[in-house]
Amino acid sequence: MAQLPGISPAPAAPEPQAEHHRVRLALSHWLRNASAAGPICLSVDDLQWADADSLRLLEELWSMPEDSPVLWIVTLRDREHLPGTPHAELIERAIQPSGSIVQLALHGLSPVAVEQLMRAEMGDERAGALGAPTIDEVVSATAGNPLYVLTTARHLVDRGAGPVGGTGLTVPPSLASIVAGHLARLSEADRELLEMAAILGEEFDPILVGVASGIRDPRTLDSFLSTAEHFRLLAPHTTGGLRYSFRHALVQAAVLHRIVPSRLAQLHLQAARAAEAHPHVPDRLHMLAHHYARAVHLIGADEAIPHLLAAAAASLQQRAPAVALELYRAAQALLTPESPVEQRCEVHLGLGEAGYRTGADYRAELLTAARLAYGAADLDRLVRAAVANNRGWYSSTAEVDRDRVAVIDAALAMLPSAGEQGYRTERAQLLSLWALENVRDAARREEVLHRSAESLRIAETLDDPDVLGEIMNQRYTVLYATWMDPAGTYDFARSIDAFASSSLNPDLQLRSAVAVAQSAMTMGDIAAADRALERAHRLATELNYPARLWLLGTWLATRTGMRGDLAAAHAQANEHFELGMALEQPDAFTWYLGQQFAFQHASGQLAALAEAVEEHAAPLAKQIPAWRAAYALALTSVERWSEARAIIDDFRAGEFASLPLDVLYLHGLSFLADAAVHLRHIDAAQELYELLLPYEGMLANNATIDAGPVDLRLGTLAALRGDAAAARGHLRAAAAFCRDNDVPLWLEQVTTAQARLQ
Repeated sequence: MAQLPGISPAPAAPEPQAEHHRVRLALSHWLRNASAAGPICLSVDDLQWADADSLRLLEELWSMPEDSPVLWIVTLRDREHLPGTPHAELIERAIQPSGSIVQLALHGLSPVAVEQLMRAEMGDERAGALGAPTIDEVVSATAGNPLYVLTTARHLVDRGAGPVGGTGLTVPPSLASIVAGHLARLSEADRELLEMAAILGEEFDPILVGVASGIRDPRTLDSFLSTAEHFRLLAPHTTGGLRYSFRHALVQAAVLHRIVPSRLAQLHLQAARAAEAHPHVPDRLHMLAHHYARAVHLIGADEAIPHLLAAAAASLQQRAPAVALELYRAAQALLTPESPVEQRCEVHLGLGEAGYRTGADYRAELLTAARLAYGAADLDRLVRAAVANNRGWYSSTAEVDRDRVAVIDAALAMLPSAGEQGYRTERAQLLSLWALENVRDAARREEVLHRSAESLRIAETLDDPDVLGEIMNQRYTVLYATWMDPAGTYDFARSIDAFASSSLNPDLQLRSAVAVAQSAMTMGDIAAADRALERAHRLATELNYPARLWLLGTWLATRTGMRGDLAAAHAQANEHFELGMALEQPDAFTWYLGQQFAFQHASGQLAALAEAVEEHAAPLAKQIPAWRAAYALALTSVERWSEARAIIDDFRAGEFASLPLDVLYLHGLSFLADAAVHLRHIDAAQELYELLLPYEGMLANNATIDAGPVDLRLGTLAALRGDAAAARGHLRAAAAFCRDNDVPLWLEQVTTAQARLQ
């Protein structure tokens, strides 16, 4: 102050009041002189650290008459001192709003501003490389506090670490020091309560904090909450009620970071015991699982695992399979060779059930569960493992999954005899699944149909609409896959859909929509197929069934191709092939290759795919004879006439019996018909015409692979036979179908055939 103009050297040891008066007069004089030439702006930073004399001086200056054009900008943290203390009262009095003093509260930065600040600190390239989810997490963890944002950004640059907060990742050391300074202002008792609050979560019930900490006097808890709220560590939750949350997730993370592991485990155990004693705690099962798992070294795995299993089962019921899978994996990590077999079986069952819903490997887990259950003679868990190990239809188009069938056989053998009471539901489910899994075994066709019918008969006597709906859908799959009366199968699919629409079961509604979409497509009812396909895809998305989304995605690709947009169809097919491979679907490649074959054939580009067909046809033809028919057609596209004719004649020698009645029966006949027309093979044309004639008006289309209208093949075969009138009629029907149903993909081939006929 002595350096300011107008202040003369003070005498030694002046009286404090006189010195204060002298300084105030000198500052007033200086302000008037400094602002005489024009307005000035003065800044005071961190007012909270000013001493008492400085606060009194500023209060007097700010209360002076407004005779000088001076703008004061003052920053302070208004919660550094507890209410009622002398210093807090001085600050409050000095900045009391008036005609000349305006207070502006600062709030957290917006998400956009947080990203801009991070880019300014880290550089656009580094910040951009973090990705939107990481930046969103920084926004959430810091609540837009600029200091916390900058500290986190610098930490990400220095360490390449992930964001902090709810994910439990690293807390920047500088931020930990800042939080430590905040915590130092709390009493030891309040710090311990804050630690328990951090253990309970970013949002918590303060009553549970008190119970877990052994606090009996509510005034102690009220005092803690008031103090923590004053220092802006905690805040009442926005949802209202008696809930609090940490103002910044970073603060919670930093508090947890300070707790030594042994005390951390003890606090988790206290939290678990408190939650267990209060049955009305929200989301109690997940809370118990979380805390007991983190206290496992104090209580042992046998006590922690059941809580993890209970929470995981609840997550599956709540349609949160990803959460369930993580909980089951946490339980698996705690298993030991000494763990009870029932517990190990339950963990593997859960891993399989949750894995199916999330797209993770589920087959191996459920087979392991089945082996454990069988070894323990645990019929209930064996049945559960058998029923769960199913993707919704047969396991593979190419082959029977013998391991799954063995589990079903073992469960059926362990059931009480059919005449005894009990396990009727389980018997119906197992018989239905046995038929479903063996449907691709031509040698067991009659037994498959018999067991499928028996399972439906039992289900119809049960008072369980969900089980009945499940078995009806599996019965549909068996009928469609064995090519039993396609028109009747379509009617059955529609009856299932009507049954499902009256239920509140979205799984059943999804399965029935799938059945209608597929069978309607085959029957040429494209409008109904489109409606059902859209509905099925919406339900599969809402329910998040990865295997169904893969299947339906391939169907949508086929429908896009039928509309003539082959570029988009190829893109969709490629995308869902990748999904199918990621989900380890055993027939993902088979169906993908079939789609590519159909697209290339319909567009007259089959020669480009002939080499790939030749490479894969031989091994595939052993399980799927329709691929041999496709190979014959591919050979004609590259003018290997004799080889193609040999294949057709081989089919003819067995009266086409080697082409099984299945989902590719019409495809195989259609491919052979096209090859016969290219070869001008009149004898084959006559035989194929008679085989295809019962299916006129239908499509050789199982929703995944589209081989076009049957009438197109009937028309070209009739023309080759010399029956022009029949040919014109069939081709006219095919052209009308293509025009009426938005199927331009095949219309060009139809019109070309009509032109040749002229």
